Amino acid sequence: MARTPQEAFETHLEALGSGDLDRLAADYSDNCIQITNRQTRRGKAGVKEGFAAIYAELAGAGEVQGVEVPVRVYEDNVLYIEWWADLGDMRCDGVDTFVFEGGLITIQTVKYDISKAN
Repeated sequence: MARTPQEAFETHLEALGSGDLDRLAADYSDNCIQITNRQTRRGKAGVKEGFAAIYAELAGAGEVQGVEVPVRVYEDNVLYIEWWADLGDMRCDGVDTFVFEGGLITIQTVKYDISKAN
């Protein structure tokens, strides 16, 4: 039986924390689409490129000291989240939408901005 969207997202959060791009890509379907406010990527290789770019941008802003996902709204196979990452002197705020099929992420939109922490 396929994972529920909730189970798939929890696995995705664990993979995000590991920084392992192969582990991250395993949560996505072969024909997935990842759309960010920077670029659109397709397939597992594209997801790995996308997360490598996000990790590099965050590392350039500061060391990740904490991440919170205070808003999670599930509706059938769709998840909307709002999140933030503490980067010391900087902060990253983001909004994602995920579409799940067969226990995998098929579509993800990501919008994030890095700014000076208050």
